[in-house]
Amino acid sequence: MTQLSGFPYRVQENSTAGFGGTGDVQLDGVPTTPLGRVNFSDGVGNGLVVRFLIDDGAGNWEVSEGVVDDTGSPHTISRDTVLKSSAADAKVNFSAGVKDIVGIYVPTGWELIEKLTASASAALDFDNGVSSSFDAFKLVLTNILPASDGDNLLVRVSEDAGSTWKSGASDYEYSLMAHNSSGTSFTDQGSSQGATSMLVTNSQGFTAGEGANGEIRFFGPAASANHNFISDLSYWDNTATAIGYRAHGFGAYNGTMNAIDGVRLLFASGNIASGSAALYGLRK
Repeated sequence: MTQLSGFPYRVQENSTAGFGGTGDVQLDGVPTTPLGRVNFSDGVGNGLVVRFLIDDGAGNWEVSEGVVDDTGSPHTISRDTVLKSSAADAKVNFSAGVKDIVGIYVPTGWELIEKLTASASAALDFDNGVSSSFDAFKLVLTNILPASDGDNLLVRVSEDAGSTWKSGASDYEYSLMAHNSSGTSFTDQGSSQGATSMLVTNSQGFTAGEGANGEIRFFGPAASANHNFISDLSYWDNTATAIGYRAHGFGAYNGTMNAIDGVRLLFASGNIASGSAALYGLRK
C-alpha cells in the first residue's frame, strides 16, 4: 500500500446509509459535527493510506487501515488490514446504516510502548507490546544500577509473554567490546556462542552515578529466525578509581527460532537497585 498518513487531524464523517457488510467503507462526504471536523478527502487525500475507526453505535466497531478513494461517488476507504475489532479482530459484517468513521492519528518514528522503573527489582520485564506490529525496538536505559558491586547486566527473551524466560545453556550468543576513560583501546569484555543470556555490561559499579545509560536495539521479533540485538551503553566499572566505559555489543537468541514477545533486563547476581528503562517500537 501507499505510505500511511500519520496525521489525519480532525477527520471524521458519516458513512452512507447504504454502507454495510465487509466491503469498502462508503462515505457521505460531509464532515460530522462539532464544527471544525473535515472529511477524509480533504483531511487525508486521495490515494493515501489512513488508519480509521468504524463505529455503528450499537457495539460493533472496527479499526482498519485502507486507501482513500475520492474519484468516484460515493467516496470510499478500503478495509485492507484489520487491526482490532469487535468480531475477534476480523472484519465486521456490518448491518446497513449510517456509521461514524473517524481518522486515527498514527505516530511516526519511535513510539513509546512502556516504561519501567527499578527499585530493588529482580528484573525489568517488558512482556506487553513486543509484537509483529513493529519492525524494530529499542530499550533506552537511564542510570540502571546494580545492587551488587561488579555485577553484569544481562538480557533474556520470552516466547510466551513473560510466563517463562529463555535461559537454556546454549540459548544465546554474544560479543561485548569496550573502550574506557583510562585510554585503553577496544578490549574484549566477554563473548560466547552458548550462554544462558546476553551480556551488555561487565563488572559494573554500584555506586550512585555508575549506572548504565544508552540503548539496546532488536529487530523482527515475529520472524522464525535468530533474533539479533545491538547494544551501546556507557557505565562505570567497580575498580577503586571507577573507570568509565563505553561498551558496544552484539547478541542473539538462537533458541527455538520462534517469535519472541518479551524482553527482560536483569543482573547476573543481584537486584536492579535503581534506574529506568523505556521500550520504544518502530511501527510497520
